[in-house]
Amino acid sequence: MGGRVAVWILTAVAGVSFLAMVGIMADMSNHMERMTGQVAELGADVKGMRASVEHMAEALLQGSRQMQQVNPMQMLPGMAPGQPQR
Repeated sequence: MGGRVAVWILTAVAGVSFLAMVGIMADMSNHMERMTGQVAELGADVKGMRASVEHMAEALLQGSRQMQQVNPMQMLPGMAPGQPQR
């Protein structure tokens, strides 16, 4: 009789443990799903930042090229030595 009670108690403990493990695994699965979505959003944000930085770099390069083509003496008349002051 004592052996049967022990078997029932062990079976109950094993069942509760199994249900707890299933609950934990379901919770982990939900967290992994959320994390996967957040990583996808992060990837999209990084892609957008990369495009923005490339756009800024192109604008700076274009401005630099324009500045190299401009004669500084034409920009500030009267400031060059030997030129009449305004």
